Amino acid sequence: MLLKSPRPLQHYVSRHVRVAYGWVVIGMFLAVGYALSGFEFDLYDPFIHSLTLGFIGTMMLAHGPVILPGVLKRKFNEEKLTMLPLAVLTLSVVLRVGSCYTLMGMELARQASIT
Repeated sequence: MLLKSPRPLQHYVSRHVRVAYGWVVIGMFLAVGYALSGFEFDLYDPFIHSLTLGFIGTMMLAHGPVILPGVLKRKFNEEKLTMLPLAVLTLSVVLRVGSCYTLMGMELARQASIT
């Protein structure tokens, strides 16, 4: 998963920023759904996790290679950038947000079987 690009840092940052903005859109849809449901459905956790872990975490990964070399006053090898942290973070947020829907669906099915 090493980047093979003539400009690996720009490719790395642009990919991360696109994924981060995707998490913002998902988080906003979840927040609007949570508000429109009258705070009935348990969408608070998925919307908070998609914004904090998805957006903020991905933005931290995106801007780390840009900011840290200046702060640490060390040279940085751009050829060794990998997309593995982005994949792990995205997968963990998808599992966290998706698990809420699975649990919510199981609860709705249980309530429907009782009535």
